[in-house]
Amino acid sequence: MRIPQSTQDSLARGDIDAVEADWLAAIEGDLDVEQFLAITKGLVRLGEEDRVGTLLELLDDQLRERGMWAARLDLVRGAAHYFVRSGQVYDTVLDTLHELYRDRESDLTDLLQDLHLDQGRQHADKLWDKVDRLRNLLAFRPGDIVEMEGRGVGRIADVNMPLHVFKVDLEKVKGVSVGFRAAGKMLRLLPEGHVLRQKLEEPEQLEGLKPTELLERTLKSYDRPLTGAEVKVIVVGIIPEHLMDREAGHPGVTELEVVGSMHHRKARMCQLSDAFCILPGGLGTLDETFEIITWRQLRLHDKPVVIVNLDAYWQPLLDLIGHQSAQGYIGNNSDALFRVVTEVAEVFDAVEAAPEPRFPLDASLL
Repeated sequence: MRIPQSTQDSLARGDIDAVEADWLAAIEGDLDVEQFLAITKGLVRLGEEDRVGTLLELLDDQLRERGMWAARLDLVRGAAHYFVRSGQVYDTVLDTLHELYRDRESDLTDLLQDLHLDQGRQHADKLWDKVDRLRNLLAFRPGDIVEMEGRGVGRIADVNMPLHVFKVDLEKVKGVSVGFRAAGKMLRLLPEGHVLRQKLEEPEQLEGLKPTELLERTLKSYDRPLTGAEVKVIVVGIIPEHLMDREAGHPGVTELEVVGSMHHRKARMCQLSDAFCILPGGLGTLDETFEIITWRQLRLHDKPVVIVNLDAYWQPLLDLIGHQSAQGYIGNNSDALFRVVTEVAEVFDAVEAAPEPRFPLDASLL
C-alpha cells in the first residue's frame, strides 16, 4: 500500500511530529491497516518504537470501536510486538476471533478445539498458520454460491469439519470435494448481483437482458479489466469441435455451442452478435478484429464495431491503420468502420448511438 505523499515526505525529513499528525487525522477516516503498517515500518526505521506503540494503540481502539475485527487481526499480525503486551498476543487473537465469528460461535469452538487453539498459549505453536486455516474454513458456509477455478459455478452443499472438506455441487457435477487448505485458492465467493451468480439463481433474468446490458453486467461483476476472450467465455462460448475435444470448452459459460471449424466459429459469432466490442487481447483477438472489420468493409454486415483503447493498449494498432490509410491501402472511409473509446463505460453509449444497420447480414456470404 502506498503511503500518502505528505507522510512520505515527513518520514524522509525525519519530521516525526508531522507523521503523527497525519496518523491522527487518518484514523478518523477510512482505516486501511496495510497503509498504517507501512508507516509503522518507516517510523521504526527512524528509531521511534515507543511512539509507534502509542499510535498503534490509538488505531487499535478505533478498529475495536468500529467492529473491524478482520482488520484488527491483520494489525495484530503485522505489529503486535509494538503495542500488545508481552505474552498477550494469543489472548488478543482469540478475543478478536470470537468477535469476528460471533454469529458462528459453535463452528468456531469446534475449530479451535480441532486446531488446539483452545488449550492456552503454551499450545499455540504456529499461531498464525492455524489462524489462516481457521479463517479459510469459516470463509464458506452451506448454501454459499461460489466459482470454482476451472470448473464453473456451484453451491457449497456441505462443510465436513472432521474431514476438513467442503462438498460443492456444480452445475454438471455434484459432490465435488475441496479440501479446506485448497479452498482459499480454488473457491471464490460470488457476491449479490454477480453475473455468474445470477446465471445459477436467476437465469431467466439474464436471458431477458439486451446484449449491451448483459455485457455491462458482466464487466461490472469483476474488479479488474476483462479481455475480450474472457468476456466471450463468461457470456457465450462458441468453439470448434477440435478445441472441445481438447477440453478447451469452459464449463462455466452461460451457453455453449460447438461448431465445426474456426471459421464457422467466427461466422456464428457474427450472426449472434448485435455489436462487437474489442477489448485488450492477443493474437486471437487481432484475428477476429480484422475479420469483423473487413467483413463490414465488404458490406457483409453493418453492425457497430467499438475498439476499447484502455490505457492506450490499442494505440499501436490504430497508428498502423492510420499509416495504411495514409499510404492508400485502406479507403478514406476507414474511420466509419469502427468507433474508438477509452473507457469501458463509453462502450454502451457508442453502441446505443450507432445507427440502425442499413442492410441485413447475409450469413451465406460469410
